[in-house]
Amino acid sequence: MQKFLENVPHTTKSRPYSFHTTVQAEAMEQLLYVHWHPEIEIIYVESGAMELHIENNSYPLRQGEFVMIPAARIHYGKSLDGSACTFRAFLFSPNYLLNVQSFPYLKKYISPFLSSGKGTTIYVSRGCEDYFGFEGLVTELFSLETVPPESCELKLHGVLLLLWQKLYNTFLVREEEAYDKKALKSQLSGALDYIHAHYEETLTLEFLAGFCNVSREHFCRSFKSYTGLSPIKYINRYRIMQSCLLLKGSDEKIANIAINSGFNNISYYNREFVAWMGISPTKYRRESISEEM
Repeated sequence: MQKFLENVPHTTKSRPYSFHTTVQAEAMEQLLYVHWHPEIEIIYVESGAMELHIENNSYPLRQGEFVMIPAARIHYGKSLDGSACTFRAFLFSPNYLLNVQSFPYLKKYISPFLSSGKGTTIYVSRGCEDYFGFEGLVTELFSLETVPPESCELKLHGVLLLLWQKLYNTFLVREEEAYDKKALKSQLSGALDYIHAHYEETLTLEFLAGFCNVSREHFCRSFKSYTGLSPIKYINRYRIMQSCLLLKGSDEKIANIAINSGFNNISYYNREFVAWMGISPTKYRRESISEEM
């Protein structure tokens, strides 16, 4: 990988960013040579089209579309459909955007784009959500290339932050939520499987938390985040659903069904049943029998 490190400096201590414009009037197979650099880069196609390759992925970029490339990712560009192409590039040091050392809470915004992070590439095409909002910000960013730095440096930083926030809200929040959901499912799978197999038994929060190797408090927070219900509500709901099957499929006394579903108190069972089903167990059984006749 080291042999592809670009030797051209893109930043200085006073200005940790740079603009570049490439105009290729005639179609060429290679528009951008294979390279990488420690800066984050935004490549925006102003006219024509190109195919941008980043690591093992490729992105077709047409007029008005752009890609944000994480730091230290090998990339190159090729002609798309034999088209001529004009594209703009903005490169900047991650520290230019956010000072993570001084404000650690900002780390989540920048870490996906660092060389040590997940390397999240963001591809903004015309078909993406709120494309015109993105286009307005990115064209405003590149319009500052010809403005004297002392006249627009605060605006440049502000526009980049607005663009970054919009990209984060649209693309990265969903990615993190999906990742968190997957992690929670893995963490809670043992407890959920045990609930489904042993719902008729006495279940304590401490016992279930043990399946996840976490504290009771952590278990309750994670469980509600994943299922939308507290563990107790989830268990009671599952028990009620199982009791509905027994009410419809057997002549067992309701008191026995309550016990076999994990409720030791018939009054508590009746209250929970009404809370979840909207009617009493007796009425539910009667209506279920009527529907089958």
